[in-house]
Amino acid sequence: MAENLGIPFIAYVSKVEEIANGKIRVQRMVEDGYETIEASLPAVITVVKEINIPRLPSLRGLSKAKSAQIPTWTAQDIGANKESIGQAGSATWVVKVFYPQRIHHAEMLKGDPEAQVNALVGKLREGKLI
Repeated sequence: MAENLGIPFIAYVSKVEEIANGKIRVQRMVEDGYETIEASLPAVITVVKEINIPRLPSLRGLSKAKSAQIPTWTAQDIGANKESIGQAGSATWVVKVFYPQRIHHAEMLKGDPEAQVNALVGKLREGKLI
């Protein structure tokens, strides 16, 4: 999405540190810790589950939620072109949904390390690894 829009993309965001002056500064998770990244806005970010600590709603909040009126807008209400939204406007189509078959296969390569590497590279080139 960010590529199509021509805007920055940041993945694995664990904390939004600051949003100011048309920029966002975030902390993102990497294998050996965290790194801080700053990007111009607008930007697309994906977050990890650690970004939020859920809290339980109050009784007052629960009762307000039950009586809340959530507006529903049609394409006509927002002036959207019907060919640009919904299934007709989608750039992708779901052709089939399935769970891939799990195949567990292991093979121990024998020989000295150089022979093992050569055998592994050969299998990768032949496409024989699953």
